[in-house]
Amino acid sequence: MTVALYSVIGIAIAGTLAGIVYVASENNVAAPPTPAANNAPAGSGQPVDLSSMTSREAADRLFNRVMMAEEQGNTQEVLQFAPKAIQAYDLVDNLDADAHYHIGLIHATTGDFGKVRKQVEILKQFSPSHLLGLILEHDAAEQSGDGEAAARASAAFAAAYASQIKAERPEYEAHRNSIEKFLAETAGR
Repeated sequence: MTVALYSVIGIAIAGTLAGIVYVASENNVAAPPTPAANNAPAGSGQPVDLSSMTSREAADRLFNRVMMAEEQGNTQEVLQFAPKAIQAYDLVDNLDADAHYHIGLIHATTGDFGKVRKQVEILKQFSPSHLLGLILEHDAAEQSGDGEAAARASAAFAAAYASQIKAERPEYEAHRNSIEKFLAETAGR
């Protein structure tokens, strides 16, 4: 093809796009969806431009999408967005304990318990009795069929709860419902 032909094609595409935008604005119709709309939280109805967020905000948004899909039993969406969420966390500098907990939960949704255990070990570096690490450890053991390891993690959680919760870690506050739910479940065992 020649340069002239490429120019004609480019002008035709530009004219078509301009026409679509003009018609959409004249009729108060929404413009065609952008690729960023694929990253909108399920059911939000609003496209989310992840490129306008910090790396951490984008990673957390994708984490929420994976968790929402998991709660809804949408395995296809979990498998679609879990790798994107992990990649987004890989772009974050200086991951905190909250981010490591998120990464562990994402790996748990895909059944990669070896990677969940890696996040447990990282959380134990923050504190050997880190409550979120113990929850992840319990869940990974239970889902892997290791009842003894699950029981040990539950017992360690119960023993550590009172002193750890006093530490007032930001990740404990962010996941207070999960911690309290796990505490209630372990008290009943």
